Amino acid sequence: MKRFWIALLFLAGIASATDFQQLKLVDLSPYDIARPPIVAPNGNNPVLIGVRPAQGFAVTVASADISYTANFRAEKHFDPSHWIVGDLIPAKLDGDFMILKRDDGKEIKSKIVRRARLESKP
Repeated sequence: MKRFWIALLFLAGIASATDFQQLKLVDLSPYDIARPPIVAPNGNNPVLIGVRPAQGFAVTVASADISYTANFRAEKHFDPSHWIVGDLIPAKLDGDFMILKRDDGKEIKSKIVRRARLESKP
């Protein structure tokens, strides 16, 4: 019986690892994420130091006849600016979340913010 459970867990692990599909990248839009300034003490006159905004990307993929959009922050190992719109990327749709593979092979997850039915060409 113990072997049965071990085999079942092993197969479940394999199944979850293969959930990634090659989905078509429909749109990739960079945007800035504003961050608050740093307040530096200067006696009775504190100084505000501006901070460079963080980079984010709105990633839209198509699965069957529906497009899904999620917002991701650019990180050390996640910079999709080299992706080409129209190419296939490894992505997983899990309920209300989109999961992408980072450059180092790890997963990055974000909430889906938009779903739209794709127009069919007559």
